[in-house]
Amino acid sequence: METKRNESKKVKKAVKSDKTNTYYRIKVAFRPAKKRFYRVFLVRKGLSLETFCENSLLCLGADMDHLYQLLSNVPIPIRAKVDDLPFDSMLIYDFGDNWQFKITKYKAERQMPVSEKRKMFLTDGKGQSMWEDFIWAFYRYLSGSLTDENWLSDYDEECPPFPYGYEKPSDFDLPLDIELANKEYFDA
Repeated sequence: METKRNESKKVKKAVKSDKTNTYYRIKVAFRPAKKRFYRVFLVRKGLSLETFCENSLLCLGADMDHLYQLLSNVPIPIRAKVDDLPFDSMLIYDFGDNWQFKITKYKAERQMPVSEKRKMFLTDGKGQSMWEDFIWAFYRYLSGSLTDENWLSDYDEECPPFPYGYEKPSDFDLPLDIELANKEYFDA
């Protein structure tokens, strides 16, 4: 009888420690250009959905001066965790510009090679950052009508020289520095 009791305690401990090493792989992709502008994160189970959304948007280049909304076909509880996130949903940022990101959550993966301090980190991505308040120019760039050669003539006097730390529009397509992004947004 004593051995069964000890065995059940061991099982409970194993399950408890397993939760701290369980992460979801979640992809956040700009709907009109999913293969050109996206981020893939590993997110620890139990992280608040609010923290996930805000960190995702910051990593995509949002300055967080606008509202955002998470949309889903199923109800999401108040104070939800990433565990409550449906496998497919949409994150909308800046209701004027209407940046729409498709969120795809994949099944939980276990024993990820990360320190226990990080609750979220970037593993892959493409595209440097969103063009805050200039989605019209971003769409023109994606379509090919805004180029490095013509972008200066397309901005009116109210727009600053090309923002977002780029020298020219095509800098958007430079390789994303994953290590730098993790240091900037996710390292404690």
